[in-house]
Amino acid sequence: MASLIFQFITALCVLKHALCFDCANSIPLSGKERGEITLPGVGRGNIYIYKWSVYADNEWNDIVRKSGGVTAYGNDRYNGRLRPSYSYSLVISNLRVGDSGTYRAGIVEYDMVYFKCYNLTVAENWVC
Repeated sequence: MASLIFQFITALCVLKHALCFDCANSIPLSGKERGEITLPGVGRGNIYIYKWSVYADNEWNDIVRKSGGVTAYGNDRYNGRLRPSYSYSLVISNLRVGDSGTYRAGIVEYDMVYFKCYNLTVAENWVC
């Protein structure tokens, strides 16, 4: 019974953007402007809830969901540059400096919850 309650609370946190899990231990990643980067996924089994979010405008915004693919916010901000994979990773192509920020993968499997955060820095690609 306690496990079911924990799953419900965790699923609610994932779905409602609650900051139940912070990103204090984000994994640093870096890329170059106009390049491509893969944010590794964390799922391993039967995934019930799956989403990628970016922290922008002082809140978490979903950019990819399992059920519907790329969200409206993801389409507006990334304009076709997001490619979610079957391994639950996320590829961002044609990187822009504005893509820098904190990204969070949230995955709920049958009895486990996984969160992984990445702090992406995109450097300008200087051409002389």
